[in-house]
Amino acid sequence: MDFTKKQREAVKKCAISAGFNVTQVISEVAAATLAYDISQENQDSPEQKCLIFQCGGATLTCSVVSVSGGMVSVINSLKKDIGGDQITEILIEMIAKEFIRKYKADPRETKRGKTKLKINAENAKHVLSSLDTANCYIESLHEGIDYNGNLSRSKFEF
Repeated sequence: MDFTKKQREAVKKCAISAGFNVTQVISEVAAATLAYDISQENQDSPEQKCLIFQCGGATLTCSVVSVSGGMVSVINSLKKDIGGDQITEILIEMIAKEFIRKYKADPRETKRGKTKLKINAENAKHVLSSLDTANCYIESLHEGIDYNGNLSRSKFEF
């Protein structure tokens, strides 16, 4: 992601105060092309186009880069939210739908129910990151009704 002018100045100021000699602040995409020597390959060719993927914990950024004579230009970037928050939402929906199916009541109607769902979905997500199944017990999820169910990776891998 590109820095704003203010952010670039803040980074430069911090680096200088730490004793670095800053000549230029570049974008992550340009840094990736430099790190993998993409800008140095075939400097004699007129222009190359390169696709750079940055996969993070919660986002995926895909950038199209033009490289010509060692110069890097970002043509366009697309950023999508993925990962942790979306998995939590999927787990919340799964638990809520099962609760509705069993008890004909929606725990998402109250703030308390929504909070309990989110906390327990987060916990289940962490368990599922290392195990195949997670037991999910939520005391008094809605109108005094407890929820007890098992979640498995295979249930939400689609």
